[in-house]
Amino acid sequence: MSSSVPPSAPPPGPPAPPPTAGPKGRRRWVIAAAVVLAVAAALYVPLALRIHALAERRATGPSWSFPARVWSADLPLERGTPLPAGYLRDELEARDYREVPALRAPGQWVPRADGAELWLRGTY
Repeated sequence: MSSSVPPSAPPPGPPAPPPTAGPKGRRRWVIAAAVVLAVAAALYVPLALRIHALAERRATGPSWSFPARVWSADLPLERGTPLPAGYLRDELEARDYREVPALRAPGQWVPRADGAELWLRGTY
């Protein structure tokens, strides 16, 4: 019997180098990273500005916020409250109400025989 010996294969050469990203591949990664960073900054900056504005508006002063004008007094102006005419006049003057012949706008009052007619300012 004759033994058949397979022909010998050529010796293996050095292993092939791993594929490397050439200049084009690196440039694509750099561009992709720059685009991601630009989009993140474009989304973050307006959000940060809104949060800062909200914090500035809400967190100022010792109690954080007060209205610009406070229309308040310990004497409520209610229909039917009996008050001396001079006392009522002083209260309205202190509250910067103007005496007028006829009511046309908030902050005005008209004296009457049975008291006064007021156009209250209300709230702002």
